[in-house]
Amino acid sequence: IEKHVRNCKTIVEDLLNFARTSSPKENQIRIDDALDEVLKFVHQHAALDHVEIKKSYDPSVPRMLLDEKKIKQVFMNLIMNARHAIGNQGTLSLSTAYRSDDRQVIIKISDTGYGIEKKNLNRIFDPFFTTKPTGEGTGLGLSVSYGIIKNHNGSIEVKSRVGEGSTFIIMLPVVTPK
Repeated sequence: IEKHVRNCKTIVEDLLNFARTSSPKENQIRIDDALDEVLKFVHQHAALDHVEIKKSYDPSVPRMLLDEKKIKQVFMNLIMNARHAIGNQGTLSLSTAYRSDDRQVIIKISDTGYGIEKKNLNRIFDPFFTTKPTGEGTGLGLSVSYGIIKNHNGSIEVKSRVGEGSTFIIMLPVVTPK
């Protein structure tokens, strides 16, 4: 009963987050620090022992004005999805890059997991869409993440091949404090 109550609580929280369109609570953060903090948390709680982790952070990425908690929620969701896709063994890659010409930061989270079938690619950001078995996913993680990135005036897309893995690409504008 306790397990099901916790699951219900998570679903309701995700639904509320999905429905809210509140403006982000912005702080100046380093995006690579946020990625590392989420990775450290996941490492402690999600058995990454047989997962190779590759990081390639661009040192020219400036500090960014973002809602740190919400951005970390996006990273957590994408990293946990990658961990689930990888299974017992594989590679998780995290990278950042800065395009100074249009002041965009590109964050890529890649895995060598199963990949996403072509028929599902157009639906993965839809609320309640999931390919996970009943009880393992709510189908809200990617739609909530999509909303968070959009609220930051960014974009998120995915490239995937079955049998080769997936790469989620987040593009965020660099906003300077007012």
